[in-house]
Amino acid sequence: RTLNTVVLLDADDQILIERIRSRKKMHSIQQRDDIDSIHLLDRYREIYRLLLQNLTAISPGVRIIQYRTDEAPVDEICNDFVQTLLTNQNRKQPSN
Repeated sequence: RTLNTVVLLDADDQILIERIRSRKKMHSIQQRDDIDSIHLLDRYREIYRLLLQNLTAISPGVRIIQYRTDEAPVDEICNDFVQTLLTNQNRKQPSN
């Protein structure tokens, strides 16, 4: 098996911070103030950007799908993702 799709979920900094702080599971953002939390999120995003850049450089066929979870409801994101996968799967099937 090979990796052919990466799904990247993101949202506005304040929304992410609120979501993380409301979780029971421990996360370092829960112990930081807003400014430090935003800087940490920026560093995470930069690391992900570099990782995905490297991944697509060594595997040009990998597709990156990005969703903003603060701009669309979960069910809409899920439906879009499933449709994207189905469309991609149909393209790979040979025609009769």
